[in-house]
Amino acid sequence: MVHFGIPNKLIRLTKATMENSTYYVKIGTIMTDGFKVGTGLKPGDGLAPNRFNIALGNVVRQLSVHTTSTIFHKSVQLIGYADNINIMGRTKRAISDVYGELKETAKEVGLIINVDKTKAMVQNREQLGKGGTLTVEDHKIEVVRRFKYLGTVINDSNDETEEIRARILAANKDYSSLQTIFRSKQIHRNNKIRLYKTLIKPILCYGSVTWTLTQTAEQMLNTFERKILRRINGPTQEGGRWHPRWNSELYSLYKEPDIVKDIKSRKLGWAGPIIRMEEERIPKKVLNGNFYTTRPVGRPRTRWADVVQRDVVQLLGIRGWRRRAKNRDEWRCLMREAKVQKGL
Repeated sequence: MVHFGIPNKLIRLTKATMENSTYYVKIGTIMTDGFKVGTGLKPGDGLAPNRFNIALGNVVRQLSVHTTSTIFHKSVQLIGYADNINIMGRTKRAISDVYGELKETAKEVGLIINVDKTKAMVQNREQLGKGGTLTVEDHKIEVVRRFKYLGTVINDSNDETEEIRARILAANKDYSSLQTIFRSKQIHRNNKIRLYKTLIKPILCYGSVTWTLTQTAEQMLNTFERKILRRINGPTQEGGRWHPRWNSELYSLYKEPDIVKDIKSRKLGWAGPIIRMEEERIPKKVLNGNFYTTRPVGRPRTRWADVVQRDVVQLLGIRGWRRRAKNRDEWRCLMREAKVQKGL
């Protein structure tokens, strides 16, 4: 499977699209005389993003690829967000056809592809096609092992551990910038905890509802959180000697569930709306989709739905979560009970 990421400004709008145009203003039922615009859009103009989105949205709708189809049943899938376009395909031929159609259709409205910022990624179990370039149409596109798409690190092995490490690194940079506050004895620990929950934790948990947490990932997340809590609460004295607080002491003072339990709670809260989505929605199709191919030798990877099922049993003590989640009121009631019983 090949992914074409468009991280930044892959398609740009030329200023010439609004030069030498005639504009009219309608007030109620009265239309003013027309007036000329000679300079077009300038960098930073508030109208530029809206015009760009209108133009690119029209281009995507004209393509032969159906935007609601998925790679599970089609040879190619296209996902677009703002100026980010991601083309996923089973074969290079399918990718090349859509890429060429996108390029020609976009050119008709003054949009061009920035090949320098276009990246390709090959995902397979055999670890083939790593590095080098991939020729699509008349463009040579760099093949990478990882790139950031919409703030999330995607790699060719589909290993979420790299993304979790990136989130921890980003949160640690934020924590380092606040060291003066966390070290200060003039600021109460409750205020420091509030800073952690509002400034650091959102960075750490970005996109966490889609994670399939392993024991290694859970340990990394808990270790990072306890490092901050130990800084906030400081050491304790026992028998005339100072020592770092035990983990149980930290969470007793924190009075909140640990980061892993919080992520599991968020995941369950997100699972309910996905189950209640219409069948044609892409998230619902991805949840229920399967690749009908020969399974390779070895233990299959744990799926997101498998982790949700495990968390539902551990946190809620119920089975058949998909049936329960279809009832919005019942699912909300179960979530409230879990938060009371488990301290979430």
